[in-house]
Amino acid sequence: MALCDSFISGGTYILLNAKGGTALDMTSSLKVEGHHLHSKSNQRWRFINTGDGWAIQNCQLSKDGQSVYLSANGGPLKEGKPLVGSTISMSWYVYLVDGALRITWPRTDYVMDLSDWGNSAPGTHVQLMRLKKEQPCQLWYFSRCGTIDTLAPTTTLMALTPPPLEILHKERSQFQNAPVLHVLLHMHDEMALELDRTCTTSIRHRPSHKEQSQQWRLLPCADGETIQACRESLDGQPLYLTVRGLAQRGACVVASPYPVTWRVERCQPTGKKLAIRSVLGYFPSLCMRHLLTSARYSIFWPKTNLVITSQKAQGDVDDVTLAECDDTSFSKWNMVIV
Repeated sequence: MALCDSFISGGTYILLNAKGGTALDMTSSLKVEGHHLHSKSNQRWRFINTGDGWAIQNCQLSKDGQSVYLSANGGPLKEGKPLVGSTISMSWYVYLVDGALRITWPRTDYVMDLSDWGNSAPGTHVQLMRLKKEQPCQLWYFSRCGTIDTLAPTTTLMALTPPPLEILHKERSQFQNAPVLHVLLHMHDEMALELDRTCTTSIRHRPSHKEQSQQWRLLPCADGETIQACRESLDGQPLYLTVRGLAQRGACVVASPYPVTWRVERCQPTGKKLAIRSVLGYFPSLCMRHLLTSARYSIFWPKTNLVITSQKAQGDVDDVTLAECDDTSFSKWNMVIV
């Protein structure tokens, strides 16, 4: 079962591998390894609820002073893929198994694993591997900082289980005929959401030209949509909209190889909102093209009131950020089919 909000929220933990006994450690070069326990900041981890899992933040900042999160090297998922620190957060699923944690790449059977079957040698790298339920090298004992002598949690845990994979596949099938590419136009000034041509992690707010850098796919995922860029990264990876650091007011919207589930809501004339997949349920005879081009949408970070907006209103800066939804044109986007 997955951990509940009341246990994790605000908590900082040390994680010890159930086989090797070494602590999950972030090195100065942002490698994730097993090392002997010393309880310093680079072995302390903060679990942050993202609405679709948990961002796992290291308590030591990067060399340039940025927050660092547990992530994985670029490229496709595969066994042996090393875990690393990144300044872009991603969501993990975290499960309680026999008093330890199983930390899982969302909606897959890849889990966090101490390599070489839980080798206790300092510097052993931590990686993604397919789930092997009987292997303790894929489980992590956890202790709230300040109580290292007690590895078993004393807090009562409650269940919060992510959607089963079979449900996700069923939901995806509802959108097989949805349009593939569209441009997102800010309602305030009709400027488009654009993947920067020179830096493929930056998202800008530029005049509409509908070329590839302004084309996006909405892909159903869990109870929302991931938003994928039409362009790939310089090394050929798919890119998705996410935020840099914590999801809070003013956080920059960026592109990353790691998808995040957004809540895309259609704004009704009365001010009410409907999720995109709810619209199809209410109006099954209408085509998605008509729905997307005849309505305005707000794009929410899951389980918050934070939406994607632009800083153009505050001057010449064309950064795209998160802001509180205020039901004005600054919080809304048109979706134009390419």
